Amino acid sequence: MVGYCFMAQTKASNVRTRNQRTLNQECIVPPVNPLTLHDRRRFEGKDEQFAGYHLGWYHKFYKDRLEPGSLPLESELVTTVPHDSDLNEPFNFVYWGYDRSDGTICTASAFYGNPQTARQQHHYVEGQYAAAIPAIQLKFVAPSSEDLDRIGPSKTLELSHQGDYVAYFSLFVDQYQHVLIDHLGYLAYLNKTQPPTTRFILVDVIPEDGGPSIQQQLLELIDPEFLNRVDWIKCTNSASNCSRMVQIRGGSKLKVVTPKASTRHADLLRLAREWISSLPLTQPNIADEPVRHGRMLYRDWVQNEFELRMPGKNSNSNIRKARRTQGQYIGSYQEWVDNEREKSSLSASNDYSKSSKSPRSQASSDILQHPGTIIFYTRKSSLVRNGRLMDESQEHEMIALIQHMLVRLGRTERLVVFDGTAPMREQIELFRSATVVIGPHGGGLANMLFMPSSPCHKPKVLEFVTSLDTPEVHNGGSYANNYYTIFSTCEWMEYHQLLFVPPSNSETTFVDIASFQDALLDIFGGVKDEHAIVAAP
Repeated sequence: MVGYCFMAQTKASNVRTRNQRTLNQECIVPPVNPLTLHDRRRFEGKDEQFAGYHLGWYHKFYKDRLEPGSLPLESELVTTVPHDSDLNEPFNFVYWGYDRSDGTICTASAFYGNPQTARQQHHYVEGQYAAAIPAIQLKFVAPSSEDLDRIGPSKTLELSHQGDYVAYFSLFVDQYQHVLIDHLGYLAYLNKTQPPTTRFILVDVIPEDGGPSIQQQLLELIDPEFLNRVDWIKCTNSASNCSRMVQIRGGSKLKVVTPKASTRHADLLRLAREWISSLPLTQPNIADEPVRHGRMLYRDWVQNEFELRMPGKNSNSNIRKARRTQGQYIGSYQEWVDNEREKSSLSASNDYSKSSKSPRSQASSDILQHPGTIIFYTRKSSLVRNGRLMDESQEHEMIALIQHMLVRLGRTERLVVFDGTAPMREQIELFRSATVVIGPHGGGLANMLFMPSSPCHKPKVLEFVTSLDTPEVHNGGSYANNYYTIFSTCEWMEYHQLLFVPPSNSETTFVDIASFQDALLDIFGGVKDEHAIVAAP
């Protein structure tokens, strides 16, 4: 395997892809999970730009560093703090915080005895590791008496236990998506490799309401027994300037995770998915209070959007006649629904007429027979940071088009509009029921980690991402900001991309609707997208 081959999708590659999707045919698992880019706006140089970035990413970051089977040995990932044989002095772990003045550097100290003696006898851990990408570093530094004097007893936690301790820290512990992306893999690794007598020291941020933190909620759902083995370093407000210390006495030894493998390594993601696969969760009951919890069925979304866009909620005869006025639809709820469906029907029918085969006949029979959930992720919520909100009118058009295609193709899944604000358990349950996820890059899509999969039955994702055409979008001007690279090829998913297009900017984004239709026909109906660029080894 020497690299990637990038090509417009041919009949042969289309047959290969269809074989992967069909229950009755042999399941083919490629060495590297391919990526399919849907883009009708073919112009000179685009294929080479796309190929150049992903070929460089494959050789520089993925091969030998992220790919399955390349995880270092436990002796390299978990280091025992050097110490005397008598163990008369305490072990110490200090989490200092992180500095974002030059990239992001999270800093800690792990040492035995007092700082001066530890430095003299080299009884401490030292090193710097790239946690996720080179710009984000986890750093162990030698202990300093001057710095430790600033901590004081009120910021020191004393522990004693019959077994050993392992300390782990990483970035952005107070952000749900980063707990999934940059913490869960190593926690799953520790759960698998450490003896049951071992306890764990983790960094956390105390929520303003005093309730359980994001990590605590997640571990309570995944593995309450593991949660009971955790001792917390509790930072106030944020983890940026924490300066908290743990002292371990009573003969227990201290180990620390020295992450020589990225937090996003494919083997760590496999362990995380194996860990969460045993979650005792039920299917989501979307019908109960669908609007309040940040996700709603399509019919409820339509009614909600209609009410938001009506000038008041009266239905007087003078506004009964349907019409468009400055982006607002004026008319009855049913008229608005009919109008949205008519638009999507007309725009989709043009593509159906070009296909020599019926989309319904090409759809995978196994999918049709197993109802689930189609999720459209919208960033229209108060939790969104870094922009990337879809243009409202275009987002409405896309959601209506998805619903139309589900009906037209005989798909039995429910369409749910999800904005990332649902309680954690409901988010997890929702994504565990999903067969397809569609939407712009954002934290809410990190939940795809929970989607069940098998080699012959991969769920599908269509992610809207930045490109060289959209430098004003957050992290724009490149092809880097996507879950294909974040999740190390996202091997449990059939992964599709759609590029943001001009005039996308730092706040509002757009996609090419014709390319979006091509992607839907490919994902839902198995209709070959002749414009697609497939990245495959």
